[in-house]
Amino acid sequence: MLSILYDVYIILTWVIAGYLWLNRNQLLGLDSARSRQITTIFAPSFLLIGGATAALLMAFGAHSLWPVLGLILGTLLVPILGFILVNQLFNH
Repeated sequence: MLSILYDVYIILTWVIAGYLWLNRNQLLGLDSARSRQITTIFAPSFLLIGGATAALLMAFGAHSLWPVLGLILGTLLVPILGFILVNQLFNH
């Protein structure tokens, strides 16, 4: 059961990275320069966090504490992305 939750988390981080990458020119109505600046930082970050979580999950198993590092990093990255997006959207 725990492994399924990790898999859902990994897929979710990769979906977020894909969404950011596919909408890199007009992310939520931002201009092209700001959108590219945000996506060049956050899309690879989400891919790396998902990949690191997957690698740690395969190396140590679902009941180890090592894959939790990926969960913690992803949990910290999502609010940072949200804060930057809200700041950029409402600072016009």
